[in-house]
Amino acid sequence: MQTEKKKVGILGCSGRIGRALAEEVKDKYFLRLGCRNIRRNSLEETIGRDVEYRQVDIEKEDNRRAFMKGLDVVINCAPASWLHSLTLAKSAEEENIIYIDPFGSEELLKEKVAPGRKWIIGAGSFPGLSGIYPKYIAAATGIENIRRMDMVAYMNDENTVGAVTDLILSSVFGFGRGNTYYSDGTLRKVTGDGRHYDGFDGRLRGSDYMNEETRTVAEELRVAEAHWINMRSEECKKNDMDIQKITMQYIRDKNPDMLRARIGAVIRSQEEEGEHSRKDREKYGSKCQIGCYFTGECEGASVEVKSKLGMDDSNSLNVLVLKQTLKQALEEPDSLGICRAMDFLDPERLMKKVLGSASLQEFFCNVIPATQEGIPEYGEEGEI
Repeated sequence: MQTEKKKVGILGCSGRIGRALAEEVKDKYFLRLGCRNIRRNSLEETIGRDVEYRQVDIEKEDNRRAFMKGLDVVINCAPASWLHSLTLAKSAEEENIIYIDPFGSEELLKEKVAPGRKWIIGAGSFPGLSGIYPKYIAAATGIENIRRMDMVAYMNDENTVGAVTDLILSSVFGFGRGNTYYSDGTLRKVTGDGRHYDGFDGRLRGSDYMNEETRTVAEELRVAEAHWINMRSEECKKNDMDIQKITMQYIRDKNPDMLRARIGAVIRSQEEEGEHSRKDREKYGSKCQIGCYFTGECEGASVEVKSKLGMDDSNSLNVLVLKQTLKQALEEPDSLGICRAMDFLDPERLMKKVLGSASLQEFFCNVIPATQEGIPEYGEEGEI
């Protein structure tokens, strides 16, 4: 007897994540795909005709309710997730369906848990895999009494308006803080820059960006000191300065439409100026690189754990995490509440998928005796 397919809705189906996810799961679920400006012919070329396409404006309640009606799960891949995720999650609650978001606002986690609220945020590469990866490595190596954890990332996908919008809004609303690290339950300011980590190109330089996901992992693993390090190249300096300028403009005028327009103008300008991003990717290896570095103890001995994975791009990880979140959510709907994907997903099951992916370019995990050198010490300017 054939089981009826579960009904899954994907908002933002014309975007990079939404389209790639739809292509991956179209044969397993009944799909309803929606976006503001549906280009059916273009979507049918890659996704096919055996799905339901709908034009939907997520800012209109009747559009949201009509799209979600009759579904089992809705996955929000529409930008900007930080602005709309709470509204969409509450619409999903009214329809008694599961809500999944590859990013999502931290405001959802502050909502009161209720039976109809089956919300999962942070189900992408970052946040998401970036929180699951260190928990997996810690369990796999058996490291304990972790004195220090450094999560290191180099992401060099092509910019999109939606991705940059979420990056800026998450920083403005407190998901992350620049030049900041975690130490014994407190956020502290960092002095110094330009650090290097094994496995990353020596021409890349890192800067601290402590975020809520990494802080939560540090507390769960009882890490004394934790850092999230963004690795950047010399070629990215102008791009970073443009984003900082746009961020300051948004802080002043609080206008999301102007924010998106400014981001779009910067992206178009960068495309016209040349192919720095493409050359950057060719020079420094994988588009998506995540490292996990621990200092602690294994079987009573002081050790360092050094691990890194590299993927074709971050979108490959986004789709892997979303697929596993969707699968596990449908298998275990009664266990759902309001949570981050890293607290819901089984790290071993997910990492098995990641390490077996055709998009994986590199992976290593080494446990070596601790040295006095290696990961540098930090100065500090005091508590935040």
